[in-house]
Amino acid sequence: MKRAVLQQDIARFESKRRPITRYQHAYVFLYLSIMLGCGFLSTSAQEKQVITQVNELPNHVYAINGSLKETLESKEAFVHLAEQVRRDIEEDLRTYDIRDKSETRRLLGVLSDIYILSGEYERARTTIREIRSLQSREIDRQISGLTSEAVIDARLAAEPGSEGYFTAYRRSLLTKLTALSYPMFTDKIIEMNKDLDIYTQSLLAAIVSQSLEPLITSSGEIDSYVAQQLVTIRYMLDISIPLNKTSREVYQIILGNNAQTDTKESCAFLDFSLPPGCSNCKPIIVAVWDTGIDFDLFKGQLFKNKGEKADNIDNDNNGWMDDIHGLAFDLNFNQISEQLQSLEDLNCTVSDALRYVKGNHDIKVGIDSKEASSMKEFLEQITPDEFSRYQSDMNLFGIYFHG
Repeated sequence: MKRAVLQQDIARFESKRRPITRYQHAYVFLYLSIMLGCGFLSTSAQEKQVITQVNELPNHVYAINGSLKETLESKEAFVHLAEQVRRDIEEDLRTYDIRDKSETRRLLGVLSDIYILSGEYERARTTIREIRSLQSREIDRQISGLTSEAVIDARLAAEPGSEGYFTAYRRSLLTKLTALSYPMFTDKIIEMNKDLDIYTQSLLAAIVSQSLEPLITSSGEIDSYVAQQLVTIRYMLDISIPLNKTSREVYQIILGNNAQTDTKESCAFLDFSLPPGCSNCKPIIVAVWDTGIDFDLFKGQLFKNKGEKADNIDNDNNGWMDDIHGLAFDLNFNQISEQLQSLEDLNCTVSDALRYVKGNHDIKVGIDSKEASSMKEFLEQITPDEFSRYQSDMNLFGIYFHG
């Protein structure tokens, strides 16, 4: 299915909402980018302008009449936008030698969405073969585009939405996955299965409303990344989500009894403690370079610079003032010694935030826990306002729960 390659929890929608640039787009597109490919790099690489960084590519702009929600729901408006996106990506691939293979795969993936949505199935098959040739790992070469190929097979066999359509999709996907070198692909299939629970219609609507709508300029325009995200979202709404039930059935057949269903604490294996009475143990100083730490986690263990005190003076003459426990900077790169942000700013309780984190983690690794079940229900019914608060909370809480 067309799923974001979410290697991390849905909490990665943590990026602060700001205008999306070509190299600063929110995690949303990381979650919604599609790993397929396209094959019309007919001009030799020697004749193309070499692109080594993504931000060197042109950032195309598209006029939008009304809201993005209206554009997604209007066949005429969406087809018009998709045709422009297709034109620009095809032209960029003809013009530039893009050395970043992941960016090339991403662009080709957007094209494959458009081809399948418009019924150009042979061209879509070509994109899948092309993307496979750009994968660096054998496991990715084998699994890339299998669900899209099954969609093509089903749409050629029967009318979309009919009983024959779902039967054909199930048969095609099961055949393709069965041919893989299992259990080499177990983790991949578990990830594909868990994505079915994360990317719901409600969540996609919330993403459009809260993360993408604000990026329309005052003149009613959107940039390339927003337009490409809309293509992927439309594909998921029209094609992927209606096939979720069938996809789940196939994944469960493949996984069989190998999927992890243990409801015990999923991170218990990380617990560690020194043996009592360790005669050879000596304290060491560990420097943490991170987006922030919670001092309360290290009571009695914090390093203390004995030559410094909190008085806005560089007492030890090392070039830094008040570096009692180390150095810290705020979001404006000003050195500070006070707490950056408090958990009191959460919209939810700390216990709720912990349940969100554990639920997302358990969904990701295939653990059937009560937190995972609760999280699935939450994502199925999430509203745009709830998504906004959830995103804000995961931004803040993410700094704390990872240490």
